[in-house]
Amino acid sequence: MKDIPQRTGNFLKAFESEATGSMHSPAGRLIWSSLYTPKPTVRDGDRLAHQCALLIPADADTKPLEAKIRAVAKDKWQGKLPSGTHLALKKTASNDKLAPYAEEYPFYINVKKNERDKHDALNKAPQVVGPGRKVEEVTEADEYDGRWAKVAFNVVAHEVKGNKSVSFWLNSAQLLWDDDVISVGGSAPSAALEFEAVAMPAASESSPEGAPATATGGDEPTPVQSSDSIFG
Repeated sequence: MKDIPQRTGNFLKAFESEATGSMHSPAGRLIWSSLYTPKPTVRDGDRLAHQCALLIPADADTKPLEAKIRAVAKDKWQGKLPSGTHLALKKTASNDKLAPYAEEYPFYINVKKNERDKHDALNKAPQVVGPGRKVEEVTEADEYDGRWAKVAFNVVAHEVKGNKSVSFWLNSAQLLWDDDVISVGGSAPSAALEFEAVAMPAASESSPEGAPATATGGDEPTPVQSSDSIFG
């Protein structure tokens, strides 16, 4: 893990914004992140969504979020949270791909915003800002699994054909500190993280503008095969 600033205050706990009414997550690590470009959802592959999962550190306070889940469940079903309700707050150990991270990040959340609403009209994409709360600070190239982030979302209880769920509907996200890439399957690091920048030589005067210079004279050289080549 890279050196991350000490997380205090609202970076260390979930809370409900007095200004907007949105729930805010503690700072966590992005997983399966597609905040900018919507991708198929796990539960409904025919539907695209802006979405991510967020690994929540062990020292973070999730109690306000758990209280909010109970509150919306009580309003929806006139009682306590029904047994078997599908929750967007999950134990990391319950997911085989994430289980190796369970000790350091015991919980994770799933948040999403469908690309289209129930009337098939386009939804407005969630706003993504950088550490200074400015949109222009970050681009899609800055989004990768393992980066620290916070998300703001609505907590919504719903029921479809008897299946009860409490979901987190994504409103916005804040990309925070860089850290090591986390690869758990289902997504790939961005090309910007995979490759180093390379300085390209200036084009030769005898070559067309923008075209690489080519060798002159004789035939193309025959590649020399090493004795330990896999091709013999």
